[in-house]
Amino acid sequence: MTIRIPRLPSLSFTIEVDGIEAFDDTYDGDRIMMALRRGAFEAAKLIQGAWIDRAQALGLRNTGPGSYVGGIQSEARIEILSENMTFDPRPDERGQDVAWYEIVIGVTNTCPHAQIVEEGHAAFHLPSVVKWSGGKVKFTKDGRPYLNIPFGHTAYQDIAKRDTSGATAMALRMMLPKDIYKQAKKLNFVRPLRQGPFYDAQGRWKAKDRYHWPQGRRGRLDRRHVREGYYSDSGGELFEEMRGEQRVGRVGGRNLVNPAWQTSKYHGLFKAGAKGHSQYMTIRTMTPTSPGWNIPAMAGRYIAAQTSAVIANSDALQRRFTDGIAAVLTPGVMP
Repeated sequence: MTIRIPRLPSLSFTIEVDGIEAFDDTYDGDRIMMALRRGAFEAAKLIQGAWIDRAQALGLRNTGPGSYVGGIQSEARIEILSENMTFDPRPDERGQDVAWYEIVIGVTNTCPHAQIVEEGHAAFHLPSVVKWSGGKVKFTKDGRPYLNIPFGHTAYQDIAKRDTSGATAMALRMMLPKDIYKQAKKLNFVRPLRQGPFYDAQGRWKAKDRYHWPQGRRGRLDRRHVREGYYSDSGGELFEEMRGEQRVGRVGGRNLVNPAWQTSKYHGLFKAGAKGHSQYMTIRTMTPTSPGWNIPAMAGRYIAAQTSAVIANSDALQRRFTDGIAAVLTPGVMP
């Protein structure tokens, strides 16, 4: 997903020197081109900041690797897509030579799902779009493909702390109930053995690493006894733990229906990481024939388009561009 800086109004400037020798010494062509590029990059940084601000204003606050905001912020790509200098063979009304310079700068969000956030998607069946011959697909002994899908869970926070902590909407959706969190903290850590990667006899990928799994009830959370749809923790909040059948949309004239969950959302939960940096995870298995795994439609957010529309009518962009040029061409100032 790339924002191209909107075309700026034509910018005219005149360089006046007493003699051609001074021009050659002070304002050579390379320095002028450097100034124009500097102005364009400064304008691109303004676009980048405005894009981040707009995304966060719409509730996208996760800045980690692979996130939408992270793809604009720390992982963004700002680059020259094209540039062209054209000299007008006709002088202006004052008899001065005229040159036209055009530069196209791309500000790219490198988040893999940025396009989906921007434009949304229709409801779809996830196993139907998976490349089951992909390098990370695992296989059973009898050759059936499957994927282990990890789901992260975040630590419980008291209601009073949530507003001040800056917890994102996604973090709140992933938050463990208070009592479940108390149990999860008592689990022993799952430890990577730093071995691998591993392949089966046919050379198919099996695992990145092997892990030491604690035995007994201190290894994984056992919630097989849960039958009700919602879990009420000791703080009086309700957390969805079991889900009934859900219709998520229609594709090709048929309903997409996710069947009721067969076990608790928190069954099999384990603790990874290290002390002070705990991660709570559950893993679910998906195969080409798995029932469910239907993804509901998502409306597009059009954050890049909104940012571009605002910036196109902003005087700040041209000011940033001209300030960048001045920073290089001002006498005595080095680029």
